[in-house]
Amino acid sequence: MDVASHRVAPALLALLLMWVCSWTLMLGSAHAAVPTVGFPSWWRGDCDVGHDPGSYRLGAVWHGLVACGPRPNHGGSDVTTYYFSGAWGEYEWECVELSMRWLYQAYGVHPFNANGNAVVDNYSPADGGGLVKIDNGTHGVVPQPGDVLEFAGHPYGHTAVVTAGAVDGSGNGSVTVIEENASATGWNTYDVSSWQVAGAVDWLERRAAAPSARSTPGTTVPSTDVAPVVTAPAQAHPARPRGSAAPKHRSGRRTATRPRRTPARARPARPRGHVPAQPSHGASSRRR
Repeated sequence: MDVASHRVAPALLALLLMWVCSWTLMLGSAHAAVPTVGFPSWWRGDCDVGHDPGSYRLGAVWHGLVACGPRPNHGGSDVTTYYFSGAWGEYEWECVELSMRWLYQAYGVHPFNANGNAVVDNYSPADGGGLVKIDNGTHGVVPQPGDVLEFAGHPYGHTAVVTAGAVDGSGNGSVTVIEENASATGWNTYDVSSWQVAGAVDWLERRAAAPSARSTPGTTVPSTDVAPVVTAPAQAHPARPRGSAAPKHRSGRRTATRPRRTPARARPARPRGHVPAQPSHGASSRRR
């Protein structure tokens, strides 16, 4: 190697380090710090066991958010709870209950009428939190810790909270979630292929004031909690083309026993040709 090569190599290395550091700083500044939530004020004992006898922790805990059971899909029963007086009721321990509890405690979003496949679609800025809806499959964009995913499925769909993710520059990798009424432990991992989270439709995110760096390829966003990630293959949602029919998934069932205090709104039209089936068996049939 000649003298010129000796001079060029360190310069290139320094430029590479500066580029990596700049993206790291952008990622940190663009995504607001994930909050840690406290013990729910409406609970009577751990996992609200005083109100819902037989309740217990599934095992997954993230930033204070506890996944509880038994799962209604596996022998549990739906018991209605209210986060505050006049709030929209939630079924314990359906998947919607966990996402709504996170949205309420972490971002101040008041519970609203939605099945698992409508948690994102039915959200309105009037519900609070200042959240933004992101379409699944948007190039260069992947959900981050604290975001709430909406999965398709008939008749209720599914929803979960993102806890970690690892996606490369081609949009391939995985995201880890905490959920209820799906995996036995409350942890699950979903594949990401070409910026598509398997089975998901869209998600809610809370952006920081700085421009979003979610388009930064090749980033890994770890969870700040050290907890085992247990993948439940039977619960994974296979990738599907947009607008195609999704497999049945009952975990998105929720209650509609209390009316909202805000005026009803027409549900926005869903893109991609997806037409959800009408809820049944006690699921909410009301539309925003």
